[in-house]
Amino acid sequence: MEYNELLKANNINTLKILDINGLLREPRTLVPSKNDGGDKSDMIFDLLMDSTIRRGDGLVASTVQNESKQKIKEFVLKNEPINFVFQGFPFKCHNPIETLRKTPDLGELAFLQRLLDINETVRQIYSPGVNFTVLSESETYKDLFGSTDYEIDKYKAGIQTFLGKTGGNGTIRFIDFLDILNNKSEFKMGCKHEEEYLFASLTNPRISEEINKLVPVMSRSLPINQDVYYEDLLTVFGFNNRELTVFQKEFAEYIKSASVELAVKYLAIAKMKKDNQIIKSVFPNYIYVSTIARNDTYSFHPIHKRTRIFPHHGVPVLGSDKVDIVYFGEIITHPEVYTAVYLEGDIEDAPFYFLKGKQHIKKQV
Repeated sequence: MEYNELLKANNINTLKILDINGLLREPRTLVPSKNDGGDKSDMIFDLLMDSTIRRGDGLVASTVQNESKQKIKEFVLKNEPINFVFQGFPFKCHNPIETLRKTPDLGELAFLQRLLDINETVRQIYSPGVNFTVLSESETYKDLFGSTDYEIDKYKAGIQTFLGKTGGNGTIRFIDFLDILNNKSEFKMGCKHEEEYLFASLTNPRISEEINKLVPVMSRSLPINQDVYYEDLLTVFGFNNRELTVFQKEFAEYIKSASVELAVKYLAIAKMKKDNQIIKSVFPNYIYVSTIARNDTYSFHPIHKRTRIFPHHGVPVLGSDKVDIVYFGEIITHPEVYTAVYLEGDIEDAPFYFLKGKQHIKKQV
């Protein structure tokens, strides 16, 4: 069933807005500065380490802290923007339980605004602020997750439109990861060899543990293009408490098996990137950061500190004052709670975001 028909069949209310201008806002300060006249580099680092910005409950490794502090100091001495680089913004997931669009929506817009907020926060005490280089993963993973060149081009074009609307072009730039490689064929061949090694080492406890950690994410990332009733998907992915039918059990087994294979291929690419220090070798003076909580890398919240799902893995929900990301299955199983909001002249005939509650509360994203 097509998404709009699915929304209608589940009696989900809809409304339309003229454009995204009402969702745009000026960058805002996330953490007030304690400008006590101390070392500027240390003050910048302290701002970035605040839990409002930094993601993760554990301590960042001391080596990472020292390296980050040193690089911040070098940028400050040259009075240049502090340059961060991270991987993200691939394309919309192809699991209909998670997403319903192929082009960017309020989730990606909120992510970009978050980056501008971090810049504004640093600019309180250091006027050059920060710059972000985003290494898009679309070309790297398109074959794994079933995305087409057409979808990727549309997604990238949508991101560039958002950058123009938010005024973020001077602060945020996008480069496809494969475009930083000197030899793409060599990289792909290396990934293939790593993949073969991992498949041959599935009985190795360490490798098996790494793969098993990825399987839950891969099961939701698996492209589901075959004809499966949406009700079956809701049951298999745990959005209702029904007992699985024979078909659903077989489909669940397929998902599990395919997810292991996908996890191996994903891990092979990740290992090639990390083991060869590709990003750090291309951007040696930049601070490499992540949106996934890790103690060996500085990590930050992609939208706000309660964000658990990335925009490409879910649908955006505008509540009273923040954008949250939820799985589309959550919307379908609680139709009385949500309103689908469409954008006039949108490049895709699908909701741009959802409202939670009955009233359209016009507050900042």
